[in-house]
Amino acid sequence: MLHQKENIQIVFENVTKDNKIITCEWYNTPLVDENEKIIGVASLMMDITERKKAEKAVRDSEERSKKLSNLTFEGIFIHDKGVCIDINESLLKLVGYSKEEIIGKNMIELSIPKKYHSMIKENMNRNNTKPYEIEARKKDGILFPIEVESRITKYNDIRVTAIRDITERKKAEEKKVKTIEFANKKTFEENIISVQKEHREVEQKRWETEKSLDVEIGRAHV
Repeated sequence: MLHQKENIQIVFENVTKDNKIITCEWYNTPLVDENEKIIGVASLMMDITERKKAEKAVRDSEERSKKLSNLTFEGIFIHDKGVCIDINESLLKLVGYSKEEIIGKNMIELSIPKKYHSMIKENMNRNNTKPYEIEARKKDGILFPIEVESRITKYNDIRVTAIRDITERKKAEEKKVKTIEFANKKTFEENIISVQKEHREVEQKRWETEKSLDVEIGRAHV
């Protein structure tokens, strides 16, 4: 170290007087005389044990989050105004792209039909966190309905967005609507039949009444 004239910054573990291991960051500045000869070193030591623990906790948390995001059935991607920073396996399978084809690309331009772009931009500008429904396009061009839900992070415009395939939900909703329409149609038809039946019964009674009167009148003439 005494042979180097530039400043040196190093990090290593130290043992305290009570045998406690701490992580230290050392800043070493060579001291030189008027002849530029190194005559010593000025050292500044900082205990960064807690900082290192915090950094490790963040890394562990990020790793856990990444593992969990890959285990979830939801498609999740992290992006900056649509440009993909990271993406989980579920979303890759959903859209049919490889990770290399997605990272660094604008997912909105790549996988969302243009007619929805203004809606997405508006939601991003308003920092909307409520889910909304649009369509997405797979790599093979097939369109399918999705539900989008985003959260903005503390890092400027970086967002975490969840994408859910709602194809089956839409099918179920359409089936429900058709069932209700069929039930309403059936009820309407049943009501028409009932009215027609009542009308026939009224006509039948009126005819029977008129016939009975004719008979009575005939007898009176006799």
